[in-house]
Amino acid sequence: MNKYAFFFLLCLSANFIASCNLEQEVQIELPVYESQYVVECYLEPGKPFGLLLTRSVPYFDPFSSDPNEFLEQILVDSAEVTVTYKGQVYVLNNGFYLHPDALKLYNYGSFDLVPEDYDEDFVLDIDLPSGQHYTAHTRLQEPVAFSELVAEKAAEEDTLYRFLAHFDDPNPGKEDFFRYTLNVGSLDSIPYHNFALTDRFAEQNEVLLGTSYAFTSGDTLIATICHIDQAYYDFFNTIMLAEQANGNPFAQPGGILSNIEGEPPAIGIFTTLNCDRDTLIVP
Repeated sequence: MNKYAFFFLLCLSANFIASCNLEQEVQIELPVYESQYVVECYLEPGKPFGLLLTRSVPYFDPFSSDPNEFLEQILVDSAEVTVTYKGQVYVLNNGFYLHPDALKLYNYGSFDLVPEDYDEDFVLDIDLPSGQHYTAHTRLQEPVAFSELVAEKAAEEDTLYRFLAHFDDPNPGKEDFFRYTLNVGSLDSIPYHNFALTDRFAEQNEVLLGTSYAFTSGDTLIATICHIDQAYYDFFNTIMLAEQANGNPFAQPGGILSNIEGEPPAIGIFTTLNCDRDTLIVP
């Protein structure tokens, strides 16, 4: 078949499809969305208590351009929030609490410091004005620290470096869970790496994390490793999967795994973070 005949058949096929009017609008009736309470509380030893209590909103609802109106829509006020550890009750008061180190803002908090103790569970209790009660348990994980940060070139004449972070497995023979982030320039930058992992593939009781050859001399690399529990590992990974599925019509939606107990079900996490942070400037 010569090219002119092929072009003629292609045009004929396109005209046929257009004349059939195969486009059709479909209206899908979405179920009525039921808002859920959302809880986030991360306890770090030696730092103040903080908790964010909000309510979820429908995906297709517009966001208010007025910050005060938006906060009023999602923040949940007037709840009674406590964290109990070894019989001592820490009251988290309703207000605004900024934790600059974690770059987080909470609407419940206390100036008491989280005790650095690994013996028993912390217990969260939330009583809402509507009568609902939510609770959760978590325990502080042992500290973990970087043993070495390295910037490495493939060859002496190259100008690009890769970054390698080493840390020791805190409990050889037992599966542990971690969250790792790598920022370039400053902590408020979009992380170059941000993921949760296990020590399942540790070699000789050491975990090695690396990058491609993506950095140049003078880059500031800030690495953070946090020892976490399995509940936060599951919560974080399901959050990441939900974000990846957002806006993708072919992605399979999935639920977010939460350790907040109560009825009706709430979304969220009550956990501890024991973190180490170190900085390397590429030579």
